[in-house]
Amino acid sequence: MDAGWTYGSMVSPKTPEEPPGLEDGTAAALLDEAEEYLSSVGPQVMAEVQAEHALRDAQHRNGWKRFLRRRKP
Repeated sequence: MDAGWTYGSMVSPKTPEEPPGLEDGTAAALLDEAEEYLSSVGPQVMAEVQAEHALRDAQHRNGWKRFLRRRKP
């Protein structure tokens, strides 16, 4: 029974050669620049995330107060 099988060899292809230009230091320089940028914006991002969490927590607390308050007859 042939179910559309593809037949091929059991030999793995040869590993490709290393790409040129990685030993000249440009990749390391690019990674260093990216690290400096992320380090510079990190505190700003953390402040924004903390502000969002504080707002969400305040809204959550106010929701329970509204839910649990006594109704006036």
